[in-house]
Amino acid sequence: MAKTYVVPGRYLDQHSLETYFGKVFGYGKAEVTWVRGKFQCTLPRALTQEEWDSMKSSVEYEHYDDM
Repeated sequence: MAKTYVVPGRYLDQHSLETYFGKVFGYGKAEVTWVRGKFQCTLPRALTQEEWDSMKSSVEYEHYDDM
């Protein structure tokens, strides 16, 4: 079942997210869309805590979390 995450970041981070999710799920299996200043990420399954933490560091999540 697909899982959707909303990730704060800059539009320039889209490539980083797509690359990260490509490594985790295989290229073309995840969809990353820029929507109203945040990314909507549709993934084939939920991320593990370790995957979530790694993804956050790829886009400097903490810097944008307060937005």
